[in-house]
Amino acid sequence: MPLFSLFFPQLWIPDSDDRPVALLPGPRLLGRIVVLPNRYFTHARRKIPRGDQKGRRAALAQAAFESRYRDPDFLVTVRTPGPRPTEASIWSWDRNAIEALTGTRRARVIPEPLARRPLANGARIVEASEGYDGEIWLNETCIASRWWAQRPGVDDWNQFIAGARSRDWPVDIDGNPLAFSMPEPEPAQWNTNIFWVRRDLNDRLQSIGPLQLAMTVLALAAVPAGCEATQYARLVQERSSIQAALTKQRVAAEPWLNLRRQALADQKLVSDMSAPGDPVSLVFALMDLDSALASVTSPVERIEYLDGELRVTLQSSETQNVVSMVSGLEQSASWTRVRYDPATRQIVGKVETGARPDTVPAQ
Repeated sequence: MPLFSLFFPQLWIPDSDDRPVALLPGPRLLGRIVVLPNRYFTHARRKIPRGDQKGRRAALAQAAFESRYRDPDFLVTVRTPGPRPTEASIWSWDRNAIEALTGTRRARVIPEPLARRPLANGARIVEASEGYDGEIWLNETCIASRWWAQRPGVDDWNQFIAGARSRDWPVDIDGNPLAFSMPEPEPAQWNTNIFWVRRDLNDRLQSIGPLQLAMTVLALAAVPAGCEATQYARLVQERSSIQAALTKQRVAAEPWLNLRRQALADQKLVSDMSAPGDPVSLVFALMDLDSALASVTSPVERIEYLDGELRVTLQSSETQNVVSMVSGLEQSASWTRVRYDPATRQIVGKVETGARPDTVPAQ
């Protein structure tokens, strides 16, 4: 196996000062693959209508539309291949940042979680180059993951488990979802057999053995160089066309997205204002108070809200029209048990929760 390892690329990862650090010992002749720490990429899971090439293209288009990077690049992994709906993991990073890190825009890169050895089944917490990664594995497929900047505690782990369950979650013999106890963090174990990084791959990078590697080398040697050059040029042209189309669609859709964001914000405001509860009732109570203050000559010194009561302190002990004000507040839909305390110059009343605009008497 050490001999065959010569024909694999070396894995490098930048340290905190962006200096390259080799992850695998020994010489490797096929260049290098740069492992991206957490600060260089974003990861999201999306439901897609199918797990074949069309589904991956749909996930890639959605990722390009939602990307926060100015010049993004992507890696799409699919949980379950086939024509049925499934989930896709979308890894993205900024080409400009990678060029600044590696000195070239054509560097081969891979997010750090995909560069580690897979787990058959179970849960683990891995000491990443930055922070910690929590993972749940089923049949050598990572079905849930979470990153923490600091070492997670039991509460952090339980929240991750509670929020990660899906239809693919493993169950016991009675059909009940399995619960994974929090494991101890372990050092990262790197996948020594990563040979290439593809843009579309099935759930994770697959390891290849010596026989597979030898067959791959022979197959590549048998292909005429001219055919490879033609194929490469065609792929580059198609990729440029797709990127241009995605950019054009994104620019055209931006005004509609802004309108949608504003509509959602307005909808949330209306929903919050129409929801029953103390905040809305307090607004109605203050509106009734504003109407009642018109009959009082003494200015208001302070308004307090404590334990469901509004306390309005007047600046002077003058009681002119205070009686009519108390009576008016008592008749409103948002005040009850209104009283005036001459010693403290306070008008005190209980806020009636659940008051609605259509129940407030017309003025």
